[in-house]
Amino acid sequence: MSQEKYDYLIDYVNYMEYITIMQHMLFSTFCEYEGIYYCDADSRIRFWQDIKNSIFVPLLTSDEITYLSGKNPQKIDYFFNSAPEQIIRQTCQRFASTIWGPIEDIINNLMNYERDNYEKLKKAYIEFIRSMIYKKLSTSSTSEIMNIKQALSQLLTFVKMKQDAFNVVGFTTHVGTIFVLDKDLKPGVPKPDSWRYTIRGVSIIFMCNINGKQDFMYAFPAPMFTDDFVNLLQEFLNKTDTTTPPLKENNETPLQDVSYYRYSSTGVNETIPSVPQPLLPVVCSSEDIRNTFTGVRDPLEAATAYAFKLLGFDVRTNVYEKNRAGQDVEIDVKAIKRGLEIYASCKNLDRPVDRSIVEQEVGRVNSLKKLPHLKVLVVSSLNDQARETAKSEGFLLVELNKKVTDEDLDNACIKIREQLREYFETLAPPELVSAYTALQEALNSLKNVEEELKKVITALQKASNKE
Repeated sequence: MSQEKYDYLIDYVNYMEYITIMQHMLFSTFCEYEGIYYCDADSRIRFWQDIKNSIFVPLLTSDEITYLSGKNPQKIDYFFNSAPEQIIRQTCQRFASTIWGPIEDIINNLMNYERDNYEKLKKAYIEFIRSMIYKKLSTSSTSEIMNIKQALSQLLTFVKMKQDAFNVVGFTTHVGTIFVLDKDLKPGVPKPDSWRYTIRGVSIIFMCNINGKQDFMYAFPAPMFTDDFVNLLQEFLNKTDTTTPPLKENNETPLQDVSYYRYSSTGVNETIPSVPQPLLPVVCSSEDIRNTFTGVRDPLEAATAYAFKLLGFDVRTNVYEKNRAGQDVEIDVKAIKRGLEIYASCKNLDRPVDRSIVEQEVGRVNSLKKLPHLKVLVVSSLNDQARETAKSEGFLLVELNKKVTDEDLDNACIKIREQLREYFETLAPPELVSAYTALQEALNSLKNVEEELKKVITALQKASNKE
């Protein structure tokens, strides 16, 4: 790994330590934290140790931790001698008479550090997230890539909302780093849980005790809400080839060693949802749809089921699955292909679907004992609030902009199939599909060899018994 990459890691560590110490100073009383003597070196060491263990050890590789812990040419432990630590130390030297320290002076000096070094910190933050997303994509199966891109989509929606995502903001720094309680996120806004387990390092979550009740506080670094970060997410979402990451500004090579990153071997039970060539004729015939799904009364459900069938899925309609309470929940369309399960909910109304209907559907699906790999909502149309709610809950939306009748089954099927196909093709690069096909052929060959060996062994055993 290049020295330049480590320079970015150092700046990223500086930025995250700045945010964590700022959160503690600003909200220690509000969140009922144990007091820290900020001008006492031992107290700060314990604090930085906790931050290292809780944030950086799970986030970074062992080589990165080793380098940043002092195994570097400068022999500096960047976890305990970060820029924020140096700022606090220097500020406290001017107030040697008290170990409590000048809190307001420390906070102001720290915020000035973020402001004065913002471009460098922003660049380090974006490059770090670029590297994390790429590493996640490049070591995932295709079904996992689908989940990653869903998380990226949720994050992108959140970022684009910016200040409109919050009812109340706890604190905002000079350049726009935001501290906000979980309860103050507006309804319909994608929750950080929809991406933070998949795309790590984007934001920081803190426990906060308020009047004896636990809540979460999020810190969203200012670079999250910049055009550069939006462009980064869009580049990853638009790419079909995840073997090479999006380039940085000015077409520079990204700051990570990419030679040792690759797709993990695709196991027998892993899924390839992309369909390079349909397995059935692509023409949606109204007569074929009716004959195939005779028991389906709703034209939209029938068109949706047939669209999945054209894409090579095994399809069942109006099936029942158990929820966590043991009750039956009806699924409009259940599509399965090589282990990948998709549940599609269909709403065929002569008016736009509103948020209450979407929320009801979200509740039904999310209550299931076994959740599908992908949730799809197929609608005649829906309003903006309903659309944002569906997206925030991880539903793939298929919109037809009209109520489907028996007379236009074929057109509805074509539109649904095309939207689904485009979505799948963005998630599965052709190279990976080819690799999967080759692997399946190899596995079949091995099974044949295994069968032949069994026959030989059986024959030898019989011959041995006769002797």
